[in-house]
Amino acid sequence: MSMLGARQPCVQAFTRMVKVWKQGCNSHRWCMGYERRTAYYTVYRQVYNMDTHTVYKCCPGWRQEGEEMGCLHSE
Repeated sequence: MSMLGARQPCVQAFTRMVKVWKQGCNSHRWCMGYERRTAYYTVYRQVYNMDTHTVYKCCPGWRQEGEEMGCLHSE
């Protein structure tokens, strides 16, 4: 069994209010207003998964060849 770590992307949203100049607020004049601005950015988090794999230990007198599933050959 082994533990594999990987980076997983995660999109985050950041919303803030910014000052903007607007026209036509009071009798066609400019005025200061606020607008909501949202920015998106990607962060990464570390995730871990367990990976299981079988390891064969042959009994005396038997052997495994290549990637075979078991000890199938007598010596």
